[in-house]
Amino acid sequence: FIGGTADAPLVLMYNACKGLTAIDPATGDVKWEIAKATLDLGGSISHVLDDKGVTYIGGYYGPDPVAIDADGNVLWQASSGSAEASWLYRMELSDEGIACSYGKMAGEEYGTIVYDFNGNIVSIVNE
Repeated sequence: FIGGTADAPLVLMYNACKGLTAIDPATGDVKWEIAKATLDLGGSISHVLDDKGVTYIGGYYGPDPVAIDADGNVLWQASSGSAEASWLYRMELSDEGIACSYGKMAGEEYGTIVYDFNGNIVSIVNE
C-alpha cells in the first residue's frame, strides 16, 4: 500500500511473518523496516494515510491502531480496552481523529471507536 508523503512517496509492504517494509518506488531501495518481533501487526491490515505522511495501521488478529511516521518511527499504539473489539476492519480519518470499525470474534459487529491523533479514545459507538 502507499505511504510516505507527496514529496517522498513510499510503497509499504506487509508480511505477517516478517513485518512492515518501506520501499522507495523510484529506486526499489528499502528505506526502513519494522520487524514483527518489534511490532506485530496481525494477520491482515487496514490503514489510512494522513497528509503529513503518518500511516495509521490496524487489523484482523492484530493491534488496535498504530501510528507510524514516514521515517518508520512508531509514534503510538492505541488500546481499545475491550476484549470484544477483535476485528478492526475499516479505518477512516476525520477532524476528530481515526474512526475504527470493529467486529467481534464470533462475526457480529462491535461498533466504532474513534481515537484522537495521539491514540486516546474520543468516543465509542457500539452497534
